[in-house]
Amino acid sequence: MKIEAIRKETREGRSAIHARVVWEESSRPPLELRFETTTPVGLEEIGGNPFLVACAHSARSRGERRIRVDDALCPLLHDGIRTATRILAGWYGGSSEVLLEAAKGFRAFPTRAPRAGLFLSCGVDSLHALLTNRRIFSADHPSAFRDAVHVPFFSFPDPFPDERARDVASRQRTALETLRKRTGLDLCVVETNASAVEPDFSLHVLQSHGASLIAAAHVLSARVGAVSIASSFDAPRALRPYGSHPVLDSAYGSSGLAVSHEGIGYTRFEKVRELAGWEPARESLLVCFEGPLPGGRLNCGRCEKCLRTMTALSIVGGLERFAVFGAARPDVESIEQMPIGYHPHAFAHYWEPMGRVLFDQGRRDLSRAVARRVAEARRLHDWLSERDWKGRLRRFDRRFLGARLSALARGWRARDSNAP
Repeated sequence: MKIEAIRKETREGRSAIHARVVWEESSRPPLELRFETTTPVGLEEIGGNPFLVACAHSARSRGERRIRVDDALCPLLHDGIRTATRILAGWYGGSSEVLLEAAKGFRAFPTRAPRAGLFLSCGVDSLHALLTNRRIFSADHPSAFRDAVHVPFFSFPDPFPDERARDVASRQRTALETLRKRTGLDLCVVETNASAVEPDFSLHVLQSHGASLIAAAHVLSARVGAVSIASSFDAPRALRPYGSHPVLDSAYGSSGLAVSHEGIGYTRFEKVRELAGWEPARESLLVCFEGPLPGGRLNCGRCEKCLRTMTALSIVGGLERFAVFGAARPDVESIEQMPIGYHPHAFAHYWEPMGRVLFDQGRRDLSRAVARRVAEARRLHDWLSERDWKGRLRRFDRRFLGARLSALARGWRARDSNAP
């Protein structure tokens, strides 16, 4: 892979860097990779570091033998990419070595900026990380978050966002502006198409989505010297193979940007319980990726993420104070009708503990509804991951029979569907 034609420009209040990504071992067409921000930053010292972080793992997984960057690279980042590459190869297979070449050599940053930032979406995880930071550090402490780093459309990697993606981005911006006014954070928005580097969304989630976020933070490294990512999971689940991981994320830092993975010591239920008492969260909590939503609503109140958060808030007695969910309330019907969600493998992890608490609170109808959905999610996960007996048969068929049984089954189904 070659990362070439790197351009850095500042005009009309926007700072931007662009590069052309050329695949050498893959048949993929070249990609114009870009990062843009309206935050005042200097671009002179960042070198090719954002592009390396954005591209490294897709290059590894697709058999690229080298990454040549037509700029300088940080030697600390060089070592971090090598560490992350070997970890991912151990988890998922494939090459564990990609040669890194820097046309302008390897050089460390002369200094590190004294500001700390947090990737912020106004979801439960990032809001809790902000609350924890506020509780620990005084406003003038170097580790106190002063910048909220936001990457629009990050969860929607399509280069042409649809109406739902645009609506979610608009709602996130509304929530962030509300939070900014209440907390005094500066909002640093970085627009990028880094998610397009890896078009396989599953591979992106499992291997490189943390790196794509951190690549955007490297653009701000003249301003932000330390950035944190809020963990999606608690220990020990946070230590399983995943694209944002405590060890991986820290490896993507440089001598100019330290990266931390925050919050694995808290369950999601514990995070919600603490947020229930924080006024800024009540006004800006946004967990919903559905849309478009009418009437300026932040959350739909019907999807799995909404119902998961609302159920946790109702358990701790805080739901009535969260106007961001409108009049929606979790009940047996809504739980039984909700989709399993984006991550069937994590459904039981989130819902099973709440089902037990609901049972202990005497809310047996809701507890039984949750238990039924947990069992359904586990069956779905077993099917998707081929862990049930049918999955084992499919794996045997592919490995030893050349998928002939699957072809035969498809023929039977086609015959039956055409029968009079």
